Amino acid sequence: MMRELQVPRDVIDGATARPKRVSRDPIIAGNAGSAGIAGNADAAADLKKLTIRLDADLLGRIRAAWIADLAAGSGLMTLSAWAAHHLAEAVIESEQRTNGGVPREPLSSGVVPRGRHG
Repeated sequence: MMRELQVPRDVIDGATARPKRVSRDPIIAGNAGSAGIAGNADAAADLKKLTIRLDADLLGRIRAAWIADLAAGSGLMTLSAWAAHHLAEAVIESEQRTNGGVPREPLSSGVVPRGRHG
């Protein structure tokens, strides 16, 4: 059984303060809206986008889990905040398991090769 990990509050706060942006990239042009969330503009400016592809069933289960957690009082008001919270927990667990609990040096975008690797 895994023990509960504490996700730093700034990770959670930053995820909830992310404003919506209109994309000019035709690949991701499906993102609509320009209204932002009032709050910590500095935290929102530091946020970066991560695009992943998921199995449709898993994506549906993720949505259902977020709604269930929200109803149970998680305080994670957006699916993005919920996902960021759980990704941060996974990173902390990985660092504990593989790096003695020491945070790894962040990698910039473009460092990780695109596509499938096997």
